[in-house]
Amino acid sequence: SAATMLLGNGLFQFGNVIIIGTLIDNNKVIFVKGNWTNSGIFTASGIVKFGGAQPQQIFATNFSSVVFNNTGNKIANGNLSISGNVQIDSGSTFTGNNFAHTVGGNWYKHANGIFDDVGTTIQMNGNIPQLISGGNFFNLDLLNAGEKIFTGNVHIAGNFENQSTCSAGSYLFTLDSDFRKGATIATP
Repeated sequence: SAATMLLGNGLFQFGNVIIIGTLIDNNKVIFVKGNWTNSGIFTASGIVKFGGAQPQQIFATNFSSVVFNNTGNKIANGNLSISGNVQIDSGSTFTGNNFAHTVGGNWYKHANGIFDDVGTTIQMNGNIPQLISGGNFFNLDLLNAGEKIFTGNVHIAGNFENQSTCSAGSYLFTLDSDFRKGATIATP
């Protein structure tokens, strides 16, 4: 099937997004108010903002960067692979469910943003330094060569795996379960 490429300037705003063939975002910002279903190919280089006021279902997809905003719960229904940044805005909730989500950029969770982490594995897999704003995680894996720098207190209820350089600074790092393997957690 033919590919659909987003062209022009400005914001592309959609209700539900259903990808059957190929969608190329062409480094654009896509604002989604409904569900995201992908049974095709999404070629991502821009930002997808999930901003519905009602619950939004997000099925397995490779994204560039993702922003979760507005009051509706953003619910993962498959593994999400995000090569760039994840941002959870104040007043927004991201529910990771029992999936593994990879993040190649930074993890920003604003103070009043909620990450519902039950059963979820977050894999920070960047090869360049990554900032992690802190918060609660179920399983957290720090992978690849990029240093992982915490900019807030961290609580891990499940397993923690560290295969990279990790800096907790002066922040509290609480681990309830297993430290699976890895390198040192540096503190000042």
